[in-house]
Amino acid sequence: NLAAGGVRTGTLAITCPASGVPAGAFQQTNTQVQVFSFGIPNLAEEKAETWTVGAVISPGRVFGGALNITADYYHIELKNRNAALGAATFITECFTQNIATSCARITRDAGTGQITGVNGTRANIPGSLITAGVDVGFDWTIPFNVFGDARLTISDTLTYVDKLDTIAAGASNNGHFVDTISAGIGGATPRWANALTVGYRTDKLLAQVRHI
Repeated sequence: NLAAGGVRTGTLAITCPASGVPAGAFQQTNTQVQVFSFGIPNLAEEKAETWTVGAVISPGRVFGGALNITADYYHIELKNRNAALGAATFITECFTQNIATSCARITRDAGTGQITGVNGTRANIPGSLITAGVDVGFDWTIPFNVFGDARLTISDTLTYVDKLDTIAAGASNNGHFVDTISAGIGGATPRWANALTVGYRTDKLLAQVRHI
């Protein structure tokens, strides 16, 4: 952040003094600061265009049990997304782009210059979030009268995510989040996922084991 002689250059030469950063070398000691959020009266609702096609096959009794097979394809496009804008967004915009409204959201200790809080917000994000994929599943229920009138159930759901993309308005580089981990999207998004459940049910007891 400092040129030879301890002088800030570029955007930092403007934003640092204006926002209360002490002269010379400076380090934020607390990397986790308070974020204050408020109601947003002009926040608009999200809009989604979705379509799905699917089928259910029930061949009847197979190996003594009732079998159902399902397959569904989905395509969802979410527009005018609501997103939380927190400390990282406004600090980055302030010190790399010198955006005055972002700098104004940062509060500092007058004596030390340490950031004590950031006023966050929510906003409608231009562009779209698009996801598409296929879910295939089956459930099989058979009598299992070992301890009275009981049923053994086996069900499995296989998911394939074909796309999970953010399409930014006017941007040439868009985000592709399948098989990645992103806090903005909500965690890990594997291309393939599977959930197998085996259950034992009576009138008085239900026990399940699930493997994901």
